[in-house]
Amino acid sequence: MGGGEAKARSEELTRGLRKEFGLDQVEAEFVALVGRNGGLCLVGQVAAWFQARKLAASPMAVSRWISGLHDKLGAAFAVFSLQREGTRSVQVHQFVGRRLYRELEMEGGRWRRPAEKDATLVEIKRRLVRVGAVLARWWYPWLGSVEASVSWCDALGIDRAALPQTRYGTGGKKQPSYFPDRSPHAAEGNLCVFVCPLVVEERDESRGLRKWGRAYAPLWQALGRVGVQTTVVVARSAETLSVPVADVMSGWEASAESRRAVRGIWFDTQLDYVLAGNAPAVLEAHGGAEGVARRRRELAATIEEARSEVGRGVAKTEELVLEEVPA
Repeated sequence: MGGGEAKARSEELTRGLRKEFGLDQVEAEFVALVGRNGGLCLVGQVAAWFQARKLAASPMAVSRWISGLHDKLGAAFAVFSLQREGTRSVQVHQFVGRRLYRELEMEGGRWRRPAEKDATLVEIKRRLVRVGAVLARWWYPWLGSVEASVSWCDALGIDRAALPQTRYGTGGKKQPSYFPDRSPHAAEGNLCVFVCPLVVEERDESRGLRKWGRAYAPLWQALGRVGVQTTVVVARSAETLSVPVADVMSGWEASAESRRAVRGIWFDTQLDYVLAGNAPAVLEAHGGAEGVARRRRELAATIEEARSEVGRGVAKTEELVLEEVPA
């Protein structure tokens, strides 16, 4: 599934939510984005999303909108207090229940269960950061599910051994679970974005980022070898890190030569697709079938040489600080 399919799927889900719960378009888009990327949100995140969409974002307007959403969703909309030592509690809004998540095609997922009973403080914060990153770039073609991300990688011909994964079961019955951290992933053509929802934990603030990078590095390199450029967005609350994000991510960022090789692979691959179609105009331009075959052999050699030049896989790293997410 690429960007076009992701957008079409999102539109289909939005239509289903409007029909099932009587939501308007803006409400349905919000529920789909949040529900499929963490299920939790804060009033400040709603306000920031309104501002990004150029909608009225006064405290009263946001409050009325949330109340209206609560009325339409009923039991599928829950609120609980996030208690943190030494600070005031904050109200967390959550989308819950099988009925809603059935419409989101995530009926069996954990996010449908009440987070205040089922999740740790760190997990709640990570989910809020994940949602904040998606809302900040709401127009991106977010794939929205593990199945969609795996299908996208399969379509690119990437070996599943390169995907971040963990295994459940014992002995020969172990089954892989791909993208176990559920990080948001957007894809469009030869570009993709991965979000690392970073939560500062214990004494080494960069530990979580390093662990996440090690899990994803084989996939980033595999994507580079098929001509896909990867951007990593490190999203976090407004906490001060002792180790800058750039210092950690430099271990996975590609050189200028590697980035050029990735772009070359993509464009040469697209040209090969055109040649493979054997359209009359293409045959004429290359002097017939033999000329097309010769050009395709040249492209194959160029692509293979470029793949040998692809090293580290991240083309660019961005840092997103979410002021509305509590420390």
